[in-house]
Amino acid sequence: MKILIQNFETCNIGNDIYMSNITSLIRKVTSNKVHIYERSIAVDFVLSRSLKGLGKYIFVKNKIINSPYKIYEDVDLVILSGPAIGTKSRFTKGFIEFLENLRKKNIPYGFISVGSYFYNREEIDYFSGIFHNYPPLFFVSRDNETFESYHKFAKYSLKSICNSFFSPINFPKNNGKKFVGCWDDNQIYNYDCLLEIINKMGLSKHQRYRPIVTPLAIGNILKLKIKRSPIPCLISLSFHDYLDFYSKTNLMLSSRVHCCAPTIAYGGQAILLNNSPRKLLFDAAEIKTRKLDKTNFSIMSIDLDYINKRYDEIFIFLRNVFRKEWNMIN
Repeated sequence: MKILIQNFETCNIGNDIYMSNITSLIRKVTSNKVHIYERSIAVDFVLSRSLKGLGKYIFVKNKIINSPYKIYEDVDLVILSGPAIGTKSRFTKGFIEFLENLRKKNIPYGFISVGSYFYNREEIDYFSGIFHNYPPLFFVSRDNETFESYHKFAKYSLKSICNSFFSPINFPKNNGKKFVGCWDDNQIYNYDCLLEIINKMGLSKHQRYRPIVTPLAIGNILKLKIKRSPIPCLISLSFHDYLDFYSKTNLMLSSRVHCCAPTIAYGGQAILLNNSPRKLLFDAAEIKTRKLDKTNFSIMSIDLDYINKRYDEIFIFLRNVFRKEWNMIN
């Protein structure tokens, strides 16, 4: 059996984090009896995930963006991940053509760790119409709002959490020296904010804490590579390097959900410096929060036992789907 795991987001290391967790999950569910292809709009799975491959990456990126929904391999199942339910203006034509192509080839598709960009009535009605015409085989959400809006169109559905929370299960790391992480987001005030929070928490008194920029977007990685940042930076195209960093991070301050989610999953704490709809993926999980005195920020953490429980839940759900649909699991 051949499975394509496809992502529709722009190039971002965070995509590799949750997509690789989905790949590991599917391999375990099927006892590694399937052949898996991964494909992102901007990152092809055959590319070298190192700075040496950037020239090839830029060429392939431009090529792929022209045809983001192309199926490059005859497969038996397509799994869509991430914020795959987008906006009418961004996804309309290509998304429908993609689903129509699947129908013509009689290839089922499903969602794992899926979220939305917007949750207004107009967008929900529009994509509900698409899923009514092209129903997914299964639907596993990463936030409650996406689940409530679209799960009824799937044959099998599960209200779950973002697969980036499962990083400690699929990619266990040994905790070492503790750091404070920061996402620059091209905005200097975030670094100032980081220092302010560090001081208010009394962390500046401890030498083991130091700020490090951990950009996820490839464009920002390149900018930091070209412009020598005054702040220490993690510059890599390998999601393994990021997970290794997150596993050693005691406190993460970031505007990226996929910086914060793995960090707290590995036992650290995080403060999300963002108010985008993607923060809803934290509401779907049993996140512990406490208000930071004299600020508008909340510190997040999560129990590993809870993560294991939710992982077992999605594992059992997918095994049942593969057993019923393909009779490939005893």
